Amino acid sequence: MRTVDPTSLACTAINSTTLQVTWTQASSGTVAGYHLDIERVDGLKVEFGLPIQNCIIFHFQFQSIVLNDITYETYTYYGLGKFATYNVTVHSYYNSGAHGTDYVLSCQTSSDIPDASNFNFSCKGISTSEIECDWNALDTVYWNGNPIAYQLRYLRYTNDYYTDVNLSTSTLTYIISGLYFDTWYVIQLQTVNDAGYSPFTSSPAKTLENKTRYFCYETIPGTLEWSWEEMPCTVYVGIILVFMFLTLLFMLICCCMCCCKGKNETKNNVSVNVL
Repeated sequence: MRTVDPTSLACTAINSTTLQVTWTQASSGTVAGYHLDIERVDGLKVEFGLPIQNCIIFHFQFQSIVLNDITYETYTYYGLGKFATYNVTVHSYYNSGAHGTDYVLSCQTSSDIPDASNFNFSCKGISTSEIECDWNALDTVYWNGNPIAYQLRYLRYTNDYYTDVNLSTSTLTYIISGLYFDTWYVIQLQTVNDAGYSPFTSSPAKTLENKTRYFCYETIPGTLEWSWEEMPCTVYVGIILVFMFLTLLFMLICCCMCCCKGKNETKNNVSVNVL
């Protein structure tokens, strides 16, 4: 039995920007070819990169493809949106100019890693041990898949490893606590979806200075840090203690010499008087 319409229609995502439409060709000699129309229906973005042969209606784009051969059984769309939903309409057209039944396929491209944009990510020190970070919610069109989480990480400039914090997609602010005072940190944020991790967005920030603490070289030392993290302070204190010890030792030696000299002079005076 000869058919005037394509059969066994299907739409497959090749990757995050490519869709392939397949069908079984019509067998009637009256069929001249096929028309394919694609329309993005998720309402997230207008894709101006596609060649437009029809028009834009309600901010959605149509693209018409004419295949002038009945033997075609596949067509591939490239350069589509990531994790985007489309309707593809396929029908055969006849030599007379009429066309057959419209078959509408719902298609979606594959997910991809999120885009690192639209964050306005910024961090600032709010105390001697805390930094607050804020950011905007990532627009749906930039998630490129099913959202899973935000991932924040921070690193003190003198360290060589990051501390990671996983946050829900509804979290738009976070306070990092337990930090060193008056210290710069590298802070980064990325999004995570079912396809992977986005590039990081960075915002360096510094904790506030603690006015009740002093460095070792200041006039009146307050709280001193005795740890590997504060080695310069330890060195300064060590040098000061060595000088103090040497000074006391020198004063002690001088006192001993003075005492010995005084005793010798007393003995000499006694010997002269006896003579």
